Amino acid sequence: MPKKVFIHVGFHKTGTTAIQESLFTNSKALKVLGTTYARTGKKASHRAAWALSGKTWGWKDRGGVKTPISEWNKLLRKIKLRKSQVVISSEFFSELSDQHLSKLALDLKGMDVHIIFTIRPFSKMLSSSYQQYLKYGLKASYEEWLKDIFAVPNKSKLSPSFWKRHNHAKVIDRWQRTFGSQNIHLIVVDENEPDHLYRSFEEILKLPKQTLNAGNSVGSNRSLSHTEISLLLAINKAFPANRSWPDYELFIRNGVFRYITDEIKLTDLDERLLTPQWALDASKEFSEKNVRKIESLNLNIYGDLQELLTSDVAVGVNNEISEIFLNVAASALLAFEKKAVLQKYSSKEIYLEALRRFKKFIIE
Repeated sequence: MPKKVFIHVGFHKTGTTAIQESLFTNSKALKVLGTTYARTGKKASHRAAWALSGKTWGWKDRGGVKTPISEWNKLLRKIKLRKSQVVISSEFFSELSDQHLSKLALDLKGMDVHIIFTIRPFSKMLSSSYQQYLKYGLKASYEEWLKDIFAVPNKSKLSPSFWKRHNHAKVIDRWQRTFGSQNIHLIVVDENEPDHLYRSFEEILKLPKQTLNAGNSVGSNRSLSHTEISLLLAINKAFPANRSWPDYELFIRNGVFRYITDEIKLTDLDERLLTPQWALDASKEFSEKNVRKIESLNLNIYGDLQELLTSDVAVGVNNEISEIFLNVAASALLAFEKKAVLQKYSSKEIYLEALRRFKKFIIE
C-alpha cells in the first residue's frame, strides 16, 4: 500500500498558523498514532515551499534571499524516510505554478498524495491580507491598496502575489488537475465554530477526535488596530531606500510589528480597520463566481460553501490619523531584542564590528 502524504497548502489567512501550531504541539501524540508532522522550520515548511517555487524572501533588489532547492529536498527526504503517513503544511504551497506542481507530483510519484485547503470568506481576507503586506513594507493606505487589487481582474501592481494566493477557485482547479479532485479536501473555516477546523483535519487524517486542539496563542497573527496600522504605514513610508530587507525584517517586521502584536492586547476602545462598501460589493461579486466554480470541481468539502458568501465585516472608511497614543509609540520604541540582533547578523559582521570598536578603543 502506497504511503499517504497530506499537504496542507493554505490558503493564507485561513487559520493556517493555528493548525500548524496544533500539529507541532501534538507531534509526539501524532507519531504514536502513526502520523508524522514533517517540517523544515520550527512549526511549518515555508522554506521548503519557497524553495520549490523559487520565491525570494524579502525585497529582491535589496537583500532578499532566494531559498535553495536543498530546503525542499531536505523535506522530501524526511517524507520518504518515514514509514507512517506524513503531513506537511505551508500556505506558500498555494502559490506554486503548473510547472512547480509537475515537479511536486514527480517527486512524490508512487505515494498516495492528498491536498488540504482551508478557506474562509474572501471579504474577511481583505483587511488581514493588507496587514500582511504591510509587514513586507507596503507604503499604500488600505483604500489605495483595495483600489489596486480590484482595478484590473486578477492583477495587482502593489501586491503581485495577492491573486496568486487568493484566486481560490483557480488555484484549487490547478491542484485538482494535477492530483485528482478525489484527493482534494476543502475545509470551509467557520469562525462561529472554531473546533470545526480541527475536527475536519482529524477526519481527513483519520485521527481520533480531540487529537488536535487550539493552542493558547498564535502570537503575531492578531489583527492590528487602525492606530497601529497608521503608525506602521508611516514607518514604512519613512524607511530609507538605502537600507536593506535584513534591516527591515529585524527592526520593523520582527521588531516593531512582532512586539506590538505579541505583547500589546487590543481593547474595545481600539478602532478596527474598516472596509469601504464598494470593496465589499466587488468582493461579493468575486465570491459568487468563485463558489460556482468550486462547486463544479466535485471536491471533498467539509462545511458549507455558502458560508463563503457572508461578509459580516466592519464597513466604512477610517478617519486619517495624524496623532497616536503615547503607549503605542512607546511600544514601537521598545521593540528591540539584543538576542535577535546577534542571531540575525553573521559572525563575520559581528567580528568586523567588534574589531572596529577595539581599534577605536586602542586609538582613543
